[in-house]
Amino acid sequence: PGAATLSLNNSFINLLFGEATDGFALQNVSTPHFGFLTHSPRAVLWEIELDPYGTLDSGSPSAQRDRSFFTNATHSSVHLVWKAVQGTDLSVRITVDLPRDSAVTQWTASLETQTLAINTFTYYPLHSVGSNDPANDHLLVPFAFGEAFTNPLRNRDNVVAPYPSFMCPVQFMAWWHTGSVAACRREGCGLYFAAHDPAGNAKTLLYSKSQYSGSSALGIRVPLEDAGDPQRQRLPPFPVAVGVFAGEW
Repeated sequence: PGAATLSLNNSFINLLFGEATDGFALQNVSTPHFGFLTHSPRAVLWEIELDPYGTLDSGSPSAQRDRSFFTNATHSSVHLVWKAVQGTDLSVRITVDLPRDSAVTQWTASLETQTLAINTFTYYPLHSVGSNDPANDHLLVPFAFGEAFTNPLRNRDNVVAPYPSFMCPVQFMAWWHTGSVAACRREGCGLYFAAHDPAGNAKTLLYSKSQYSGSSALGIRVPLEDAGDPQRQRLPPFPVAVGVFAGEW
């Protein structure tokens, strides 16, 4: 993995964030026994689609970046900020919150610009998902009543799953591993990625992989209201969750 400068953790889960020069991309998400990510030099935390075209992401080399960390008796939080992204007036703020007694982090975002018309915002924290034992990796996707694809880097094409629809009736995906270490062989080790959205807003769940680098990523794309009006702050209407679990899906 690449150099990590900030850790958000408790006894259940550990998130390692990279340097500011890496756009604070996640280096790993792990349990005490198993890590789910390997470092990717192209990893990003978020991506924005502009109207009428073009994209911006957290890896922009020209962005001004800052971070802060907060902790108390009940939870810890990481606050990440990007300003003047790609020379524009766009500012993006991400807060990642971890309760002390939980294995699930909650991610919230806010975007501010006076000049750009933004169509979609994509949470893209999980890059290079997988292990050195791919035969025991499984991608759990929300098709119909749920499907599991073993060794997805070899056996599964990209997933673009609009919610709500018959083919995507739930708002989460998962990565499950059943080998490598004793704890995973006994009951399985899982990585959980979801929208925490009781209102059921429109969104698209994504699984993408690169044929060239052999790496994969999980994302959730959110359409933003009033996309054609740049004169407002935008808040994606729900948080997303990144967590770990043990046992079967």
